[in-house]
Amino acid sequence: MLAQMLAMRAEPNDRAEANTLLCTALADARRLRLPEAAQIEQILAQAGMTCPDADA
Repeated sequence: MLAQMLAMRAEPNDRAEANTLLCTALADARRLRLPEAAQIEQILAQAGMTCPDADA
């Protein structure tokens, strides 16, 4: 997954871009009621990231 690769690479702005990608993916997964939303939430938590509009 691109977001995970960015988070691990840790170049300038990579973490912010990874967070944006993961939050977008989470919002879409929730909207579509996909079970993958739980996996995305787990990735965010493990990376210590949050989504500004998270309503979980």
